[in-house]
Amino acid sequence: MKNFKYFFLIASLFCLLISCESDDEKYSGTPVGNQQIETIQGTISTDVTAAMRNQRIPFKITIPRTFKDTVTVEVTTLNLSGGRTRTSVDILPGDTEAIDEIPCAGGILYSTTVDLSMTAIALKTVELGKHYLIKSNVITLQTGDTTVPPSDFTRLSIKFAWPQPSSSLNNIRLTIVRPNNTTSIPTLSGGSRTFAILTSAAALNAPTYSSQAGEYLFNISAVGLVNSPVDMPYRFLIRFPNGSSKLIQGVYPALTTASPPKTVLKAVKTVNPGTGTVSFTVTEVL
Repeated sequence: MKNFKYFFLIASLFCLLISCESDDEKYSGTPVGNQQIETIQGTISTDVTAAMRNQRIPFKITIPRTFKDTVTVEVTTLNLSGGRTRTSVDILPGDTEAIDEIPCAGGILYSTTVDLSMTAIALKTVELGKHYLIKSNVITLQTGDTTVPPSDFTRLSIKFAWPQPSSSLNNIRLTIVRPNNTTSIPTLSGGSRTFAILTSAAALNAPTYSSQAGEYLFNISAVGLVNSPVDMPYRFLIRFPNGSSKLIQGVYPALTTASPPKTVLKAVKTVNPGTGTVSFTVTEVL
C-alpha cells in the first residue's frame, strides 16, 4: 500500500508537469513554434531629405501582396539617442499602397540623423495558423534639435537657429528689413530667434512681428563666435498659417564678427485686393 501511494504521488506530479508544459506552449504569447511566421518585404519612400523635430514627413508605403481585409502598418522614425515617433497607416483590402505623414523624432544635436522605416504589421482579419512580420528599406534623413514653431492660423512664423547658440558662444544677429524699410531685431530666446508676419490687415508692428504686406528680407551677421573665421551653418524653420512647414538651410562661409550682414531669406505677404485673402511665399536668397 505504501509503495502504491508513492506511485500515485509520482504519477500525479508527472501529469501536473505535462499539463504545465502544455499550458506554457499554448499561452506563451509568442507565435514561435505555434504558428507559421511569414516576413514580408515592404518599401517606404519620401521626397524629403531633411526634417526637424516634430516636422511632419510625408511618405508612401508599399507591400508586395494584397489582403482580403484591411492591413495596418506601423511606420517609425528613430534617432541615434533612441528617441522615436510612430504612426499607423491602413492599407485597404485589395490595395498594396498608402500615403501618410509622420512627425520627425529629431535629435539632441544641431546636426544629426534619423531613420525612417516600416516596423510592424497587423491584419484586421487574422489568418488562422499564420503570423506576419514586416521589414523594409531604411531611409536616413538629416535632422537636428530645432523644433517647428507652433501652428497658428493668425501668422507666418519664421524661426532662425544655428549651432551653440548663446550670448557668450555663437551669438548670431538676425535683422529683418520690413516693407517700409524699418529693421527688426528679434531677441535670442530658447536658442533661436523667431519673427512672425501676421495675417491681420491692421498695422501691427513690434521687434518680433509685423502685419504689413510686401517683402521682408532676413539678414544675418555675427556678434560673437566660438571660432573665427568659421563656416557657420544656419537654418530657418517656417510654419505657415495653414499648419504646413518648410525647412531652409544654408552656410555663411568664413564668418567673422567683422563680416557684413548677408541676406539669406525673403518672405512676401500678398493680399488679394478683391477677396482680402492673404498668402505667403518664403524663398532662400542665394
